[in-house]
Amino acid sequence: MKAQTNRRLTVNEQKALNKEIDRQLQVQAEKHGCNMDATVLLTLYLHFGFGKEKLREFWEKYSETEKTLFDYYYNTPLTAEGVREREFLATYELKGIGVDVEYWRKMKKEWKPEEDQVWQKVE
Repeated sequence: MKAQTNRRLTVNEQKALNKEIDRQLQVQAEKHGCNMDATVLLTLYLHFGFGKEKLREFWEKYSETEKTLFDYYYNTPLTAEGVREREFLATYELKGIGVDVEYWRKMKKEWKPEEDQVWQKVE
C-alpha cells in the first residue's frame, strides 16, 4: 500500500482541526493570560507610576477590550484554507492612528534591558 502524500483535508476534517486549534489556543490563553496581564500592569506601575486603584481601573478596561477583540476575531469567518479573513482588529485600529506595532517589533533588534533600569519604580 502506497502512503498518501499531499492529501487535502475534507471540509469536516478542516472544521474539526480548526475546532481543536481554537480549543488549544483557549487553553494557552487561560494558562498564560495572567502572566501577560501582570507584565502589562508591572510596566504601568514601574514606569508610569500607576497605583493599585489605577491599575485595577486599567485592568478592567483592558479586559473589556480584550473580550471585544476576541469575540470579533473568533467570529470572523475562515477562508477555505482555514485562515482568518481579517488581520487582528487591535493591530488594524492602531495602524489607523499611525501606530504600527509590527514595525516597532521588527525595529527592535535586541531586547536586553538594563537590569537597574527595568526594576526602578517611577517616583
